[in-house]
Amino acid sequence: MFPMQTEEMFIGLNEAQLEAIQHPLGVPAMVLAGAGSGKTRVLTTRAAYLLTQHHVRPERILLVTFTNKASAEMVERLQRMVGIGLPFAGTFHRIAARILRAHGRYIGVDPGFTIFDEDDQLSLMTTIIKELGLSTKETKPRSILGAISSAKNELLTPAEYAQIAKGRFQETVARLYPLYQKRLERNNAVDFDDLIMKVIELLQTHEEIRSHYQHQFEHILIDEYQDTNTAQYILTKLLVKPQMNLFVVGDFSQAIYGWRGADYRNMLALKDDFPDIVTYKLEQNYRSTQPILDAASGVISYNTSHPVLELWTQNQEGEQVHLFEAARDSDEVEHVMKMITMYSREYELNDMVILYRTNAQSRVFEEALLARGIPYRLVGGVRFYERKEIKDIVCLLRLFVYASDELARKRIEKLGKKKLANYLNWIEMQKNTFLSSRTLKHEVHEGYGIQEKEAQEKLESKEKDPKVDFDSIMEISSNPNEPTSALTLLDAILQATAYLEQFDPHDEEDASRLENIQELRSLAAQFSDIPSLLETIALVEQEALNREQQSSSGINLMSVHAAKGLEFSIVFLVGMEEGLFPHSRSLLDKLQMEEERRLCYVAITRAKKQLHISYAHRRLVFGTVSGSIVSRFISEIPSSVVTKEGGVQFPFTSSFSRPSVVPPKPTRRIVPLDDPSIDDFLEGNIDVDTFLGA
Repeated sequence: MFPMQTEEMFIGLNEAQLEAIQHPLGVPAMVLAGAGSGKTRVLTTRAAYLLTQHHVRPERILLVTFTNKASAEMVERLQRMVGIGLPFAGTFHRIAARILRAHGRYIGVDPGFTIFDEDDQLSLMTTIIKELGLSTKETKPRSILGAISSAKNELLTPAEYAQIAKGRFQETVARLYPLYQKRLERNNAVDFDDLIMKVIELLQTHEEIRSHYQHQFEHILIDEYQDTNTAQYILTKLLVKPQMNLFVVGDFSQAIYGWRGADYRNMLALKDDFPDIVTYKLEQNYRSTQPILDAASGVISYNTSHPVLELWTQNQEGEQVHLFEAARDSDEVEHVMKMITMYSREYELNDMVILYRTNAQSRVFEEALLARGIPYRLVGGVRFYERKEIKDIVCLLRLFVYASDELARKRIEKLGKKKLANYLNWIEMQKNTFLSSRTLKHEVHEGYGIQEKEAQEKLESKEKDPKVDFDSIMEISSNPNEPTSALTLLDAILQATAYLEQFDPHDEEDASRLENIQELRSLAAQFSDIPSLLETIALVEQEALNREQQSSSGINLMSVHAAKGLEFSIVFLVGMEEGLFPHSRSLLDKLQMEEERRLCYVAITRAKKQLHISYAHRRLVFGTVSGSIVSRFISEIPSSVVTKEGGVQFPFTSSFSRPSVVPPKPTRRIVPLDDPSIDDFLEGNIDVDTFLGA
């Protein structure tokens, strides 16, 4: 393949793109690139332009992206364009690791260092906590590591962090941070945050090394600059001077990673640190129809803390945004299935996506698709019943029902041998308590039934049949006259095993796991007994495995975060209700609400041709059917681009009116680490619903 000529590289580019690509040397540039505006092509063509028109040597260009996959794709595209690759392309961490291996010895870092991944860090911190005689239940390793990571992203050393630490949690972090660093050094290891922090230390303390890399990288090109944190911003400033050939691409409206330290304000700070910086705006969209763009613009225009681009397209035609109002969540699922079936006659399934705010929402759609034989791909996530916390709890249920289930026993044993022994003792105690306080119910399952007398004899027999060991004792309740369900037993097991104590509601990953557990509780509430619940789960999982083996393609299911950078002809954006989207954690915080709105903007702009938004007035949440309030984001979409379907029609004005009601309190309470309710829950003084704030 012959390299492209300059004229060929520029074919199809619009005026704004060409202007940005041909930005003059010696002056920093910031390209504000809206969703679907061709930013990847602009960044790649800029590199090609430098190589071919200004004869910049490949090793003099530093290309930074936020995933190694993205950098590999850009380098491959560049190779096809001009027949030249870039030796220095990758993430901030990848580039930092190369610098540290080459010159880390100047600050005492052995070039043969190991990079500890998340599991390594967790294991190390757990060891340190236990060696200090602390409880990992109260001092959660993951939470401590999260705080240390945040400190490193702000370039705070252990000593500096200790000076500003306030409150019990931060004081604990201040105690563990230096011990963690010393243990890393003993292992000749660094974590991911150390890579950047130590390179900054190296460049700040050794002028000759800093000068070397400033001249090495004559041109620095950075993608997704709105996702940089403080440390990455400082590293950028150290590398770019005195050449001033900085070329960053970003979009304020797509800044959706604030929860992991990213700060879109770094783009605003560029204007302060580089007064001569030239700003280019890419507002022509090549992906979506105008109604979809108008919907996205309507939502994001309510953000006031950052600039907003005005997207437009030459593709003025297109259907209006479809808004479906469902009476119940089951109606919402049924509607989406109906639409998928209809569109599958014209579009490939892999050109459609169901987007949701939380991963826990995937379950009902997974099961609905399986029931209809529609193949699907769960992108950026794990099938609901394959998620660790769900498998753990299912095994707890299995062992409760089937005493001889060795696989379930082995999985629970991995949680701790003492925990397994205590659980088995608790099961035995429940049998005895149940038999002495309640009349055994007649339990009928497919293929066999158990009468009271037979059950009593089996329980008292030394040679009990483990399969029916507890089939007649499926429902536990403090009130014998109160209706019970599988949910009652599930909650009793969660409380007896203190399974939830390992999760920190402040931690993003743990919060997601708690949401999955709540979704399992919602499922359990639909069953009167545990065997039926377990049977359904087993059948659904087997069907999912069969489908997975038969098809490598299908409709996509993913969270909005996972959809960043992707596009689909048909998008279903589901669960648009207050507390779901926007998430309950953001309802009382303006900055978090703005990030939720940016996330909604990202979701809407994934759609190329059709956008279906849906919500339900009543939803099964945490085992209880609750009323829902329509998401405020729907009220921010201009009514002129919306077609409303289903539900009860309500009058439209020139635009949806902003909800006048005060947003409801979060549906899941965020429990402080020192909240006494954690102890109350573990001691049995409050139930699962109260603890989780259902």
